[in-house]
Parts: sequence; structure tokens; C-alpha cells
Amino acid sequence: MKRGALERTMQRAAKLAQDGEVEKAEATYEQALRDSEVSSVAEVDFVLGEYAEFLGHVGRHPRAIEFSRLRANLRGQHAPERSEVFVTGLIDLATACRRADENEEAEKALLRAIEIMEEDEPSFRRTLSNALLCLSYHLRESKRHEECLESCERALKLRLEDEEECPPLELARCQMAVARAAIHPGRLARCREMLEAALPVLEKIGEPDDEPSVLSGMENMADLLELEGRIDEAKAWALRGVERVLAKPDSAKFGLLTRLRRQIGNYCESQGDYAEGDEQRWISHQEHVAQFGEDHLETVGALQICANYLIGRLKYAEAEPLLRKILADSLRLQKADDPDLSRPYNNLAFCLLHLDRLEEAEEMLNLSGLRLAGTDDAVKLAFHDKNLGILCKKQGRAEEAEVHLRKALAVFKSKGPRLSAFVKEIEEWLE
Repeated sequence: MKRGALERTMQRAAKLAQDGEVEKAEATYEQALRDSEVSSVAEVDFVLGEYAEFLGHVGRHPRAIEFSRLRANLRGQHAPERSEVFVTGLIDLATACRRADENEEAEKALLRAIEIMEEDEPSFRRTLSNALLCLSYHLRESKRHEECLESCERALKLRLEDEEECPPLELARCQMAVARAAIHPGRLARCREMLEAALPVLEKIGEPDDEPSVLSGMENMADLLELEGRIDEAKAWALRGVERVLAKPDSAKFGLLTRLRRQIGNYCESQGDYAEGDEQRWISHQEHVAQFGEDHLETVGALQICANYLIGRLKYAEAEPLLRKILADSLRLQKADDPDLSRPYNNLAFCLLHLDRLEEAEEMLNLSGLRLAGTDDAVKLAFHDKNLGILCKKQGRAEEAEVHLRKALAVFKSKGPRLSAFVKEIEEWLE
């Protein structure tokens, strides 16, 4: 196939993806992949990379990983092992795996890439630094905080050794990663040192090219002040971040806005002001309505945060109407057979279980199960099993309860510390 025709097919696929036409985009990427197979290795590599990236963004993680593996293997066959082409293929595979919580394979790919680069460090200094930062994100999510900090410090050391070639903004981003990593092991002095070095640079030259890093710095400073017991100052920093987002709102920054609002809510609750905490999360939801409209999954997600905090305080009756609205909105916005629809059914079922309205909870779980038919998403299935186990336990079906709860427990344990709260919950039900 002529290169121009393949490029046009890829452009058409990217436009369909941008417009939210997921099924049509996937079919077009499939066509491009078939066409590339009669072209050059470089074109197959390009299509696999773009297709895997698209699949990862729309949540088709098993196929994203499959194509990322194919691409890494292809590069292994056609590029020298110690080339940057081979190494970046491993890093891309790790990224695809991390999105799907396949953390063991992600870590293995990253460590292999890092090992190769360390043997010829001067040739790979910047890529090695980036790989170490990528590894640090995985280590932080796995709550391996000392290893996370060590990985960030190694990345920063490489940036400093290459200071002449390292732009100030890039160095500041790396310092910010060290600051974030230093919080959890309690290295507060190191955290403050890095924040004080990075934040002035980010605030001066970060906007508009890297506004999210500026906001992340404010978020990290608020975290540090909270750990130092300076709650009012922490709240002030988080509010500065909120004001900065609202001054120039756009959809790319709303994830940060949500986190900052959540931080402020948490600070209020730590001072015993639960009403203000709920108010901050409700404001966040209203900001999402203003930015995206009612009929948008981002808005639904913001409402879910409001419900989650009520459930966390055992206020199930107050959470129920929010969860019913979330379910109704999700049904309107998602396809009827989308496995993601299992989540709002499951969440409402969990609430109804704790209100001892077991027949209604069972109906929600049956509808959740229909959405999960044929899925291979172990975590979604585990949440369903967890709630089925609780239902069976409450209905006096002890043996069935144990089967469901132990299936869910095995999955949650396999995913590491990130899901440890659910491990604890299930173990309490098994007692």
C-alpha cells in the first residue's frame, strides 16, 4: 500500500477517535493495520503504536497490551537491543500495562529497559531519566515509597549531570517528582527543598506550556503543609490552585481541579467541618456541570466523588439518591452492553445492602452481572463478586458467600496495596 494512503487512513482513524466515534475509529485502525502488513516494518510499527495508544485511552486494555507486546517484539527482531528504538518499545509496553493495572509486567519491562540503558548511560541519559520517573509512578501506586523516592532521585541526578542540555522547565518537573515522592516516606525537609526549587520556575515559565505541573506543585505544597500540621496554610495553597484553574478553565485541568477541591474538603473534615467538606465536593460537581454539561461522564464522576464520601461516613440513605442519579445518567450516556455500566449498578447495590434492602440489591447485582457477561476485566468482576458475597452472607447462604468473597479477595490481593481497603473489607466479612 502506498504510504500516502496509509497516512490518510490513520488520520481518518485519529479524527474518528477525537470525535468519540470509538467503534468506527477501531475499525479504521484495524484497516490500517491490515494495510500496513503489506508495507514496511516501520509502517507496521507506527500503526501498532498509534492503535495501542488509542485502545489504552478508550479502556480496551487487553488489546492495547497485546499490540504493545507485538510492537516491542517487532523492535526486538529488527533493531539492535541496545538501541533507543528497542528501549522505547519496552517503555511503551510498560505504559500500556500500567493503564490496565498489569503492574508486574509493567515493572519487568521498565526494569529491562533501565538495565539496558544503564550499561551505556551517556547515550541514554534523558531516556533513562524518563524511564526512572515512569518506574517511580508505578512504585508510588504500589506504596513502595522508599524505592519510589530512590528512583526519582536517580532521575534527578541524571538531569543534573546533563544540566547544560536539560531545559529549566524539565529540571523543575523532575524536582517536583522528587518532592512528591519524598512526602510519603516522611522526608519533609527534602520535599520542601525540592518544592522551593521547582515552584518558582514552574510559576514563571510553566504557563501556558505546563500549567498542570504548576497546579501539581501547589497540590504537593498543600500536602506538605498538611503533614506539618499547618492545615489553614494547606487550605490556602489548595485554594490558590483552584483560583488558578478557574481563571483559565479548560477540560484538561479539571482532573486537577477535582483533586484540589477534594483536598480542601479533606482539610475541612480534619478540622471537624464535614458540612464544608461536602460543600467543596458539591461545588466541584457544579463546576463540572458548568464545564461539561449534565450529560457528560466527567460530570457523573464528580457526583460519584460526592457519593463516595457519604458512603465512607456510613451515610447510605443520603448517598442513595446520588447513586440513583449516577446510574440513570450512566445508562443515558453509555451503551447498554458497556461493561463499565456494572460499576453504577454495583455501587447502588452496595448502598442498598447496607440499608438491608436485599431484594433491591439483588436486582441491581443481576443487572450488573448482565453487563459483565463476556468481560475479562478481573477487577470489575471482583467488585461484583464482593457484593454478591455480602448479599449471600446477609441472606444466610454462607457457603456461596465464601466462594464469591474469596474469588474477589484473590484478585484484590494480586493488585497490590492500591486495593488494600477492599482486602480488609472482605477479610472482615469472612471472619
